[in-house]
Amino acid sequence: MIVPHRRGQQRRAASLVEFAFVVPVFFLIFFGIMEYARFLFALEVINNAAREGARYAVVNTSSSVTTADIQNYVDKYLAGQGPGLLSGYSATANITVYKADPATGQNLGQSWQTAGWGDAIGVTVSGTYKPMVPRLLFLNTSFTIKGTCILTSESN
Repeated sequence: MIVPHRRGQQRRAASLVEFAFVVPVFFLIFFGIMEYARFLFALEVINNAAREGARYAVVNTSSSVTTADIQNYVDKYLAGQGPGLLSGYSATANITVYKADPATGQNLGQSWQTAGWGDAIGVTVSGTYKPMVPRLLFLNTSFTIKGTCILTSESN
């Protein structure tokens, strides 16, 4: 008597082997996409906070707004994400407000509060971004990222 082969039993083992080959590749790509998305999110949050801080600074040069007020304003626009996105984040250390050269955007080393109408004021948010899964897809263990916005003063 000939015993028929059970086709389903052999296919189950083949599926398990295929699954074992596909799953690591899937998770590698999945975590790579998630890490890249998190990095882009960090860049966008930092750029938005710098833009909002520069806007606040250019309309308040004639009032009693201080550099610490601008830094707190920018920190508010980071929406609590500063410490989560940047390693060793501190509003006073990672946020810079300065009078800028309108042509090059370089820091002139002068107080932004002395900017007259038409002068440029810059706000920079910078820090060290650390990936959640370092060395994934040959990523560095940390990146220095910076968001800068330079606008023309509208007061004084």
